[in-house]
Amino acid sequence: MHLEESNGCHTPASTDPLHADVDGPPFKEDWKYDSIIGMMMYLANNTRPEIAYAVHQAARFTHNPRQSHAVGVKRIARYLKLTKHEGMLFCPQSPLRVDCYVDADFAGSFSVANKQDPVSVKS
Repeated sequence: MHLEESNGCHTPASTDPLHADVDGPPFKEDWKYDSIIGMMMYLANNTRPEIAYAVHQAARFTHNPRQSHAVGVKRIARYLKLTKHEGMLFCPQSPLRVDCYVDADFAGSFSVANKQDPVSVKS
């Protein structure tokens, strides 16, 4: 993408959503649009959930990208460049365990429903 010398960007997406842009100039870049989208999807699903919306917007046009879509993908890349030291960190501890916090009261029947009732909302 040749963005080594580019400025970073503070947001992964513009306030204007990407659209089909059927009359816009065709995609003329020396990188593969679908390959970059795949890499960004991996990041969005694993360590950078904040780019998920922007990547989804760009991924809709993988079958026929236009130059405006390339601009959107480059914006995501510039955001990632600026925020390369951010993301989710997974630091396993021993013993391995999963902590889960939920905000649920079993559909309001926590102290009312019979635990043995098969239609109870308690799991």
